[in-house]
Amino acid sequence: MSNYRVASDVPWYSYRGRFRTLIIEDGVTSIGSYAFYGCTGLTSVTIPNSVTNIGNNAFAGSTGLTSVTIGNGVTSIGSEAFSYCSGLKSITWNAKNYPAFSNYSDNPFYDIRTQITEFIIGDEITSIPSYMCYEMSKLKSVTISNSVTSIGENAFYDCSGLKKVIVPDIK
Repeated sequence: MSNYRVASDVPWYSYRGRFRTLIIEDGVTSIGSYAFYGCTGLTSVTIPNSVTNIGNNAFAGSTGLTSVTIGNGVTSIGSEAFSYCSGLKSITWNAKNYPAFSNYSDNPFYDIRTQITEFIIGDEITSIPSYMCYEMSKLKSVTISNSVTSIGENAFYDCSGLKKVIVPDIK
């Protein structure tokens, strides 16, 4: 998928408020910058495992978006990809090869951190990066898969609303 300079360059820009469902088929490798900017009717998005890159502002301003599932192939998420997604509450993280965060601002969800209430760590994740849920003060529930063997520094720093952590049985 192409990167666009601004949202109005996207061919479907004039229809963005009408989208209710978005199907990104397996085989797509990139979601372009501004591709779904302002798609206010979208409620959930699943990024397939074939996608490696999510561009800058790709879903920014999609205020109806409540949940996002990040596929295991994602290695790059552009700046403000989910900015102004005021309804986004739930993230499922499967990006097993995503580079480690060197600080809290590397986290692609940092600018919307105060609205996330649920974070699910997928089955193929072996390490929860440092700063993964940093300052997610409204985070209420975290599910950690049984494949996780390490948790990075400050991964859950200042998650003052955290009420439930689901950790699988370790055998």
